[in-house]
Amino acid sequence: MLLTPLAPLGAAILVASAVGQLFKSSSDASNFYEDEITVQNLRDLGVTNPVVAKALSNQDGDGQSPVPVFAALAKNLSVNPQEYLDYFNSLPPDKAAKLEDFIEEYVHGVDPDDKGIYPVEKKNRTYYSRAGESTDPKPNDLTDLANWMRANGYSDAPGL
Repeated sequence: MLLTPLAPLGAAILVASAVGQLFKSSSDASNFYEDEITVQNLRDLGVTNPVVAKALSNQDGDGQSPVPVFAALAKNLSVNPQEYLDYFNSLPPDKAAKLEDFIEEYVHGVDPDDKGIYPVEKKNRTYYSRAGESTDPKPNDLTDLANWMRANGYSDAPGL
């Protein structure tokens, strides 16, 4: 076998290509689950608006769906979680079109603890007040999320 001074460079390119393909395959698989399986599950739950189903299937970088956040919010507000799905499903087209951005920017900031419990109110809070005033533009607990929703056009959501 004849080795040239460029052999290490060729090997590095080959490894980089393999790693890149691995990430692409992983991303494609994640997108399949986010786009196809989750959308179908939401349809099975009665979400018939395709824009809403796509928005609610949007997972964060850790693969977390927004649906459990809304279920925890509903429970915290003493509302049946199905009412939230029904509410989102019945959004007018202009609000439905903004739902995915709302989820990406604000809902994905509410993360569960290591036991899978979503925080109702974190200690030392300086976030959204009921009036919508904030020192941090992203809610990080269920109380912040409810207050953000009240202040930003979702005050007609169940329990708010």
